[in-house]
Amino acid sequence: MGYFRQLSDNHIDTLKLLQPTVDDLLLAHFNGDYQLFEKWTSDDVRELATKEGSAFAYLNIQPQMGRCLSKRFIGALNQGGDVTLLYIAQYALCGDEILLQCRFNNNIHPIRVNAMVIQ
Repeated sequence: MGYFRQLSDNHIDTLKLLQPTVDDLLLAHFNGDYQLFEKWTSDDVRELATKEGSAFAYLNIQPQMGRCLSKRFIGALNQGGDVTLLYIAQYALCGDEILLQCRFNNNIHPIRVNAMVIQ
């Protein structure tokens, strides 16, 4: 996974650098913390995921999921020069495993998240 040459040539080091961002975004989702969400996302994401939309998700979707109890890294995809990290997650109130996708923009410094999908 040499997608993040600006961070590291080693995929293990790259994951160590990016993992706190994924953790912060999951925490922001759980707590409805738009300020923390803004810290790690690109301008494009913030145009689509407004403060109002995030509040709606927090009030209407998050209570059905609960806290993310665990996540397991399963791979990465190169998508147009960006990388998408893939995880299988277990949430407190969901019996099913959840797929997490976190796409990082490799052309912005510092690197920002272009999309995060929880399905």
